[in-house]
Amino acid sequence: MLYRESVKIIETNFKLAEKCNSSSVELVTVKEQVEKLQGLLNGVTNERDELRKEVGSLQDTNKLLIESNALCEGSKKLDEILSIQRPTSDRSGLGFHGASSSKQLADKLNEAKPKEGHIRPNCFKLHGYPNAKHAY
Repeated sequence: MLYRESVKIIETNFKLAEKCNSSSVELVTVKEQVEKLQGLLNGVTNERDELRKEVGSLQDTNKLLIESNALCEGSKKLDEILSIQRPTSDRSGLGFHGASSSKQLADKLNEAKPKEGHIRPNCFKLHGYPNAKHAY
């Protein structure tokens, strides 16, 4: 009976030793996988940091492009104004109506002027008073 118990203990010990060996092999493979995954994590983290830096530089570049486009638009408008080559006295397009309205204003002023030698617009001489016969 003691012999049988010792054989059972030896068999159990042998099985446990096999489990221990297989567990050690499994532990080594798991450690290798952890190291690989840690390396991948470090690589992804570095790539993320580089991409963040690139995004920052691209945003700066985008701001510069927007500003340069605004300057180009202003430059295009300035070139258009310069290509028209209007005289400096011509202010049409700046809220003025141009030469036609100034001619109209001059015509109105000429019409409103009294005839020569008359101060008042309703002067009797203007209407031919001394010579005209009025019926009262």
